Amino acid sequence: MENKIITTQLKALLLETRRVLELADGLHREAGLSRGKVSLNDYLSDYHQRNLACRRGGSYDSMIRNMEKHLRQCLGSDFAALSVSEINTALCKRFASYLKQAVKKTGEPLSQVSAHHYFSAFRTMLGEAVADGLLTDNPATRLRKQELPKRPMVMKTYLDAGEVARLAITDCRSEVVKRAFMFSCLTGLRLSDIRRLRWQDIEKEGDCWRFSIIMQKTQEPLQAKLSSEARRWLGDPQREKVFPLPVNSTLSRILRQWTAAAGIAKNVTFHTARHSYATMALSAGADIYTISKLLGHRSINTTTVYAAVVDTQRDAAVDSVSSLLRQHLDEMTESLLQTTPFPS
Repeated sequence: MENKIITTQLKALLLETRRVLELADGLHREAGLSRGKVSLNDYLSDYHQRNLACRRGGSYDSMIRNMEKHLRQCLGSDFAALSVSEINTALCKRFASYLKQAVKKTGEPLSQVSAHHYFSAFRTMLGEAVADGLLTDNPATRLRKQELPKRPMVMKTYLDAGEVARLAITDCRSEVVKRAFMFSCLTGLRLSDIRRLRWQDIEKEGDCWRFSIIMQKTQEPLQAKLSSEARRWLGDPQREKVFPLPVNSTLSRILRQWTAAAGIAKNVTFHTARHSYATMALSAGADIYTISKLLGHRSINTTTVYAAVVDTQRDAAVDSVSSLLRQHLDEMTESLLQTTPFPS
């Protein structure tokens, strides 16, 4: 009875908190409209701080900084006087065109991957400006596909089922790193979400175990079933967090030592586990749409790169069957030549 009262009180508190946040958000948006012109420089500074405070990790923060650097170079003297409300389709085209031809400090051309990511960050920022009432719509979304920085097809490093199995039976000097990596291979969770996973995020519904989280990168909810093999790597609930991992530098060093001990020569990072989960699932027959949902991708286009990897595997399988058949045909032909008498 007492637990029910506490639960009801917590629900009431959460509801009241939500109302306060909605009110504050509404006032914030109204303030944005009433301010009229907000300089792009000021808005970028505010956007940067907001992302640091509540949205994403250091890699996204770095992307915003690089996007801003290239935007300043693209606009030159126009940047200082530009307000957010003045950003239009022409300016978006100008920035996209600049990124396609931009060069780094070394004089080398900016990679297609970087150009694509920087424009995506720019488009996301303009989407936030729409939500803040500074733009009526997002002009970056009006660009045609051929006007955007091309998104290259990158073949991601992954482990096949045999390599994952080898890691499972290979000793690792950190038990928690091994558990976390294997768990990611079986769920596809990102490192950021593995670090934040708590025991209370895992629930049993009848005979089925599930995890339910808010992904750090996208702030979107993700819920999925936990297989019996994935549950095996959870360990015992001794702390609030399921995987109390070391800092990234230590984690990377342990991974390199562990994969080397398993005889795996690939450049394995923790994110390789996520790629491995996707390719193993596709190889096992899961469709792209399902994998996209399991990985928490916003767009199915993000998932299609794994299909290319699996297609490569299928091509290799076709070639191997052909080679095997050719080997047997050659052996049979040689045998026939040895046993068949030639006319004198």
